[in-house]
Amino acid sequence: MKIFQKLALVISAQAMLAMNVIATDLSAAEESQIKAEIKELADAYAINRDNNDAVAYANTFAKDGTLILYGNSYSGRETIQTRIDESDSSGVGMHVMSTSVIEVIDSEHATGVHYATIYGGTKADSHEAGDIIPLANFRVMGKYHDKYVLTDEGWKFSERRLEPIFSGPE
Repeated sequence: MKIFQKLALVISAQAMLAMNVIATDLSAAEESQIKAEIKELADAYAINRDNNDAVAYANTFAKDGTLILYGNSYSGRETIQTRIDESDSSGVGMHVMSTSVIEVIDSEHATGVHYATIYGGTKADSHEAGDIIPLANFRVMGKYHDKYVLTDEGWKFSERRLEPIFSGPE
């Protein structure tokens, strides 16, 4: 019986290796280019969200892309844009993106994980442009788990899910 288990394990491992070879039938330069474009996409997400640019933020997603935050799911660019348009504009935040790993599946699909620390504060009524906003604390530290798809517009999120790891004091 054990010999059959070992044989099955060897066959499974070889099949996975063969699938990986087929899936990454790209040159090192092509794979590097894809990863660079996806890293720019993740940065654009953070910058557009921090600046409350709802249109640019929503456009980091594929037309039918999904954003999952704290168990709530938002699908489609219009829904994602509305989420920002209707948010409280007195709160300000800043994403600090750090560690990231991107795995290219093929020329049109990839997955990734990006670590983020999100800070927040509230503007005072007397806040002037350029004033420093007191930091309330970090809001959340966690990981974004992503699926990417290459569209006619370039690389986009087909799904982005935040996995909170730490939260700020309440």
